[in-house]
Amino acid sequence: MSTVSRAPAARPPVRHGTCRIYVCINENTYTCSPIRRRPAKGVAVALALRKHGEGVVYGIARTAEGNSCTCPDHRARGAHCKHLRALEAAGILPHSRPRKKGGGR
Repeated sequence: MSTVSRAPAARPPVRHGTCRIYVCINENTYTCSPIRRRPAKGVAVALALRKHGEGVVYGIARTAEGNSCTCPDHRARGAHCKHLRALEAAGILPHSRPRKKGGGR
């Protein structure tokens, strides 16, 4: 009696997909996505927040100094803006202490 070995069962193909994270801040919805190009030196995390319906995009970065955002509130006043607070509350960014104007903490 001879044995015929069966060909191994074909593995299902690996599926690659896209995950989208939506962040709602007040009445506005933002899409949060990683910035795919190589981040600047010292930047551990680089994200883009795209505001639905308006085409506004804010850059979010995590550095050794803390989290930063390109929104006018954060850039002009150094405020810990609603975008950073929302991403920290969702666990997307680690919490950082609010930055104070003038380089102090």
